[in-house]
Amino acid sequence: MREYARQQTAFLLGRLSIAVSHAAQAADADAIHDIRVAMRRLSRCLRVFAAFYPPGSWKKIRRRIASLLSAAGAVRDCDIAIELVGRAGIARPAGILTPLVAKRREAGHELLVEIRRWKRRDYTTQWRSRLQLFVSVDGASSARERRPESVWNPRASAAANARRHLPAIMRDYFAQVRELLAANPVPAELHAIRLATKRIRYTLELFRSCYGRGMTRRLGMLQRLQQLLGEINDCAAAERLIGSLVGPSSARQRVLTFLRRRAAAKAAALRREWRGNFDAPGREHWWLQYLAAGVRLRVPRL
Repeated sequence: MREYARQQTAFLLGRLSIAVSHAAQAADADAIHDIRVAMRRLSRCLRVFAAFYPPGSWKKIRRRIASLLSAAGAVRDCDIAIELVGRAGIARPAGILTPLVAKRREAGHELLVEIRRWKRRDYTTQWRSRLQLFVSVDGASSARERRPESVWNPRASAAANARRHLPAIMRDYFAQVRELLAANPVPAELHAIRLATKRIRYTLELFRSCYGRGMTRRLGMLQRLQQLLGEINDCAAAERLIGSLVGPSSARQRVLTFLRRRAAAKAAALRREWRGNFDAPGREHWWLQYLAAGVRLRVPRL
């Protein structure tokens, strides 16, 4: 298990290094997307396999990742807000777009400076060295920090650990989402489900090589939920940004009304997707049975 954790970490560090190199050339939408995904996957890996790293080392790295994620998120929020203003029927060069474009330019410059600093200091190489020194599970983390996804048997294979722990993690996810949806939250309150969905998807991706083709279908189902939740969050983020940057006007009110209606429609689609597909009768058992019967182990090439 330690070797599997080491190889997964090294693989994701490499993916992040590539994404940083590409983004250092230009902070365009595709590069920003790639670097955000690479950072999130690595951050989840560090949390899931925390027991195998030197004490405290992974927390410092996650804090550094969170800082760059925040900078990248500021740029993406501007891009999404500008796109949604267009979808609301507000054409350029409308006054509502002027402060958004200026904010995007400023945030893009700040992000590019930060990315180039990362590349110059070569953080990923530093982290690779820091995280190679694995310690035993018993000495790695305090009891307070222990969670189901970080309590692994270092003497068992990754596949055996996956079969033992992933069903319980997935069961908790079903229970959490059901409870949250039962409260009939407004779109802005669905953020907790979005975070839970990202966590479970990225956790399962870490063990994708321990399963067969059925995992691809299951990850696709999670990705569909995540997409809908992301679109809901985009509306909320755009509303906050426009509310803070744009003064009162008929165009501003038109856009805000559009965003609220769009968020409500996406939230309704999310509930349909959850009840009609993801959490349809027997679906939880289908998930748990599969996760408890991992079939093979393929270590990714570095």
